Amino acid sequence: MGKSFISKLLMGVALFSAVTLARMDADDGVHPLRTHSIYMPYIDHDLQNRWFDFGGDALINTNKHIRLTSDVPSQTGYLWSRL
Repeated sequence: MGKSFISKLLMGVALFSAVTLARMDADDGVHPLRTHSIYMPYIDHDLQNRWFDFGGDALINTNKHIRLTSDVPSQTGYLWSRL
């Protein structure tokens, strides 16, 4: 094998690695959707949220968290975007 073959092979491997790493970085990025994000306070004074519906066994603590169910079996809760 000649030096030119080895250098071409190494260049090919380097190019493939660079493209693969660039794709991995692009795919791992976080892209928040403002229309599908919920922030505190989760409910207003009427116990509603302008952008989301919730129900079933969902538990909403205004400034702490949202739980779709408690730790009791056979419960169902939902949080659904109105958009």
